[in-house]
Amino acid sequence: MERGNYSEIAGGSITETVDDDYNIYAGRHIINTAGNSVLESGANKGVKFGAPLTPPEANLPVCDECAKEFTLAQIKAAYNDDKEWNKKPDRETHINSVLPFLNKYRDTFKLNTCIRKAEFIAQILVESEGFLAGVESGNRSSKSLNASRFHADAKLADYFIKPVTDPKGCWGRFTSDQLNSVIQVEYKVDPKLPKEKLPVQKPLVQLLAEDAYKDVKIDQRELYGRFDGVPDKILKHGKTDRVLFEDDTLTIKLKIHKCFEMEFFSREYAIRVGKNGDEFSRDGYKFRGHGLIQLTGKSLYIDFSNYRKAHPFPDDSTGYIDFTHEDVHDPIPKGDFDKIADYSNAMYNVQSALWYINNRSKNLTTAMDKDDIKLVTYYVNGGYNGLTERNKFVKNARGEDSFKVFKHYEKIYNDSTALEKNDKADPVDKSKAKQFKDLIVSNLRLLNASRTETDSSTKKEVQLKDSNAKIVMTALGISDTDKATK
Repeated sequence: MERGNYSEIAGGSITETVDDDYNIYAGRHIINTAGNSVLESGANKGVKFGAPLTPPEANLPVCDECAKEFTLAQIKAAYNDDKEWNKKPDRETHINSVLPFLNKYRDTFKLNTCIRKAEFIAQILVESEGFLAGVESGNRSSKSLNASRFHADAKLADYFIKPVTDPKGCWGRFTSDQLNSVIQVEYKVDPKLPKEKLPVQKPLVQLLAEDAYKDVKIDQRELYGRFDGVPDKILKHGKTDRVLFEDDTLTIKLKIHKCFEMEFFSREYAIRVGKNGDEFSRDGYKFRGHGLIQLTGKSLYIDFSNYRKAHPFPDDSTGYIDFTHEDVHDPIPKGDFDKIADYSNAMYNVQSALWYINNRSKNLTTAMDKDDIKLVTYYVNGGYNGLTERNKFVKNARGEDSFKVFKHYEKIYNDSTALEKNDKADPVDKSKAKQFKDLIVSNLRLLNASRTETDSSTKKEVQLKDSNAKIVMTALGISDTDKATK
């Protein structure tokens, strides 16, 4: 029986009778279809189903690099910045804690090709801030925040006099100590005045109750978060504080300050992000980005918890964990959600990332196979934040010192070409080889094309072309179009 597909189709019946053993083997599928019946019988030993004693061997192209484990050296080569890498010794400590779990689970979660490994690491390097962050940081420019969730002209006095439970105004998210730490009142004093004639310097809450100052406005984005850029650089270079009010007697300023992270995330991610409660629930803070892939929003934590319950990970005996469970609410929420951000025991950190890659979007692994950093970023991020770095990292990850993606393309393409030309090769294998070649040609042409996309976080255009693709295309005889490709 020829190896390959074996089909029997009849509108009525099929009858086959043998005197002894009856053995059918097909390398792919056996299909028996009859409108009425299919009858197979043996006069002696009957009919035997199963593989023959010596089935033919498959002969599909294989890349040995695909089966190899992730290594620290590959990840470092993908990062490709020794100066920055060496500034943070925790980086390698975290990677070494992640690698055992990443390599244990990678086959189960189909990170088993050079291309998928390269695309995955490029995303993780950005999502985890180079394996430094276990949890999302609130330090960001106020200009990047969604103004619709904050009051641009909120009254500063309301933070002191509105009840904490006022749902409409959303006041009371800060303590008086917090407000006093970032709001500064500077009295304009004539140095020639005697001490007894100096103005009385009143507490802020008392000052804001007076008619002259009760309407002082503040942009909540600048109160909850940072403004004007990266916090450490602002503090280092001492940029100007924000003047909220000024008259002949005093100036009220919003000082340069680091983000109030709990308050910021509780507000920024309230309601709108998958099943999060309101600002008072603190769900925005509890379910801000955690882990290598930065799971965000309560619904993802629920889904991940349920997945682990239904599909236990290999060698994981910890059982069901509700990653939405909260142990402490005030003053800072703590609970099982924190486990996903843990690098000291990185198992859940890695599990959450692999689960997300394989289960949150049917299109994500397909985008990886197409080697399309734009699509992969969209399915991971929901937009194109950090596309500049993701694109840089995936270009590095394709290289010879990292995941050898272009070597993979050359090996599979050449072996597939040889298989297609082999007259004795199985037709099914030859068809599969053509599919391999078609995908490689499509990927290389995509990587060689000049195309740009806007990085949402920087508002700058990113050139997605990889110049190495043209080198490989020339070596393989692949043209920019379907013409003249061998």
